[in-house]
Amino acid sequence: MPKTVIIRFMRPEERGEVARLYHKLWHETQAHLQDPRIAASRQAPFFDNRLVRWLSQTLIAVKDNQVVGLACWADATLEALFVVSEFRKFGFGALLLTAAEREMRKTSKQKLSLDCLVGNETARRFYEKHGWCITETVRQSISTPLGEASVSAWVMVKA
Repeated sequence: MPKTVIIRFMRPEERGEVARLYHKLWHETQAHLQDPRIAASRQAPFFDNRLVRWLSQTLIAVKDNQVVGLACWADATLEALFVVSEFRKFGFGALLLTAAEREMRKTSKQKLSLDCLVGNETARRFYEKHGWCITETVRQSISTPLGEASVSAWVMVKA
């Protein structure tokens, strides 16, 4: 498989496709680390609404005209980074991360930050490999239609 990929900003007309991918990848990689009430409330409209807010702050990885990954941020906070499973060993995640970091630094002089779910050891190691460090562990309360739920996350930063 060729290892070429194009990293570029998501176009408005691609939002639906990217939201469906985001929804699928979040459930594959994050739902099992969440309170079931959180996972149950994360349906397709939730992800589409996030992309509406991050429209100008979403990069996608495109291989052979197929979206295979995405990175989203708000200010200096990386909000999402996902790559389709069969493309995770080709460095596409690292390319997305590097490009997102570069874009975040254009508008913010703060340390970059992200929340990595406690228990997501693969993601933690990935971020640490790319210079991110855990500064604290936080427990966040999340309101869902099924009641209050909480989740623990490692706060990671990169100077």
